[in-house]
Amino acid sequence: MIEACTVERAQFSCSAIFTWLRRVQPWKAADVRKFFETHKKGATPHVAMSVLLWTGCRIEDLTMLGRRHECTLDGIEALRWTPLKKGSSEVTIPLLPPLKAATRAPKVQGQIYVLARGAKPFASGDSMSAMFKRWCVDAGLPHLSAHGVRKGLAELLAELGCSQYEIMAILGHSEAKTSEVYTRRVERWKLALGAMDRVNVSHAWF
Repeated sequence: MIEACTVERAQFSCSAIFTWLRRVQPWKAADVRKFFETHKKGATPHVAMSVLLWTGCRIEDLTMLGRRHECTLDGIEALRWTPLKKGSSEVTIPLLPPLKAATRAPKVQGQIYVLARGAKPFASGDSMSAMFKRWCVDAGLPHLSAHGVRKGLAELLAELGCSQYEIMAILGHSEAKTSEVYTRRVERWKLALGAMDRVNVSHAWF
């Protein structure tokens, strides 16, 4: 009985998680512009969004990412860290100019890019997420969240033709099937587009 209840509870939890993920709205370019119109360069929200945009990190990683993760590889400035989520693979990505500029703002002090009030680290990913949600509301984007930035980046990478393994490397996915969610839709669209174009060119219907 106990085992059955445990399995049932686990199945319910997984179902709830997948339902939540489907509801997460991915950010679009217009949303990012609107956010930055409200939160100007140098402000903490601007730094936070820049880190999310240019690293694809999860919100909990935003609580600890900072200067100590910067390095140089093959003469290129980079960021290297292991995501806090259990089972995640190490992530190493270029430190792109927009991110470097944002993280050199006067507001950024110490080893962590994004700090809470009193220049103290956020206590958890949840507290960071709640604050980011408030910044979204302030920008007139109440339907969006921090997780949606990561989802939007994944979709953009797929649309730009990045392979699922490239997306894995950027987002720290440990399994290809996670990244495949984003590449499959784009690939299906391209296949459908090519196939229907052949139908059109063949004049088979008329």
